Amino acid sequence: MRTIIISDITETSDTIIPYGLNIGKCSETKVDVVHYLDPILVQGVYSSISDSQSITPGQKLSHDEILHREKEITHGKISRLLSREASALNYPLRVNTITDVGDTETFITKLINEYENPLIITGINPGSSMAVDLQELLLMIRDLDVKLLIVPSGKKFGKPNTCCLVTDLLPEGNTKIKKLFEWISPLVSKVFTSAVVKIDSSASHANEMAEWKNSLQPYAKKLHSTTPEIVHVDYMDVAFESICNRKNPDMVVLPKNKNSHFSQYLFSNNNVKKLLESINTPMLLY
Repeated sequence: MRTIIISDITETSDTIIPYGLNIGKCSETKVDVVHYLDPILVQGVYSSISDSQSITPGQKLSHDEILHREKEITHGKISRLLSREASALNYPLRVNTITDVGDTETFITKLINEYENPLIITGINPGSSMAVDLQELLLMIRDLDVKLLIVPSGKKFGKPNTCCLVTDLLPEGNTKIKKLFEWISPLVSKVFTSAVVKIDSSASHANEMAEWKNSLQPYAKKLHSTTPEIVHVDYMDVAFESICNRKNPDMVVLPKNKNSHFSQYLFSNNNVKKLLESINTPMLLY
């Protein structure tokens, strides 16, 4: 398994890289810290023929020179941070740093395909040289078979002893349970489960619930209860906030299924970012 941290090193002093390194330590995985510089986004230069930019009076840099300079600056910042964090963690982290110039989506997809069952970690403000915002990054990886942990800004690491695993009762989520528990089992001691169902649904969902319980059976020792709480909702944001307020988990876990009503909600209108800012709880999409 592999932990891939999407760098936000150039954006804020509250970078999520230390949080990601701690996840790597707890899960005993190798870690990649990646920062890609998209030529379209770097310093507002929109093409290779855009005007050169001055850094000092009388000195001009070409677009390629700007990219090279930013790559070197970013790599240096990440290296210094990793050096400090390695000492603080007192753990022989196996960290690989990748800084490169190119299309972010192409690079991330290629990296994900190199590893089996990787975990990607990002903050709600990924590096602006890589993606316009979190929404763009989510759309890049929405349909990829990868887990994404999104960490609220400034969140200090604490081992996530409890998590709330929310299901939409679709079979797509059941098929990914094994890979999910490979990651969360070393981290969490207790898993609460909730099923979110549309309030206008007239179905009993008995068959779907039986299939869900069957998929969780191998992990029964981790579960707070073998019967998930059923939440009938009209507004998704109210449901998620209510679940988090009642369970007070250290992490909330949601499936990212194309056909899911709440996945469609999450991947629209920056709703993931809004929810994270409200609940201040790391969110794992699987």
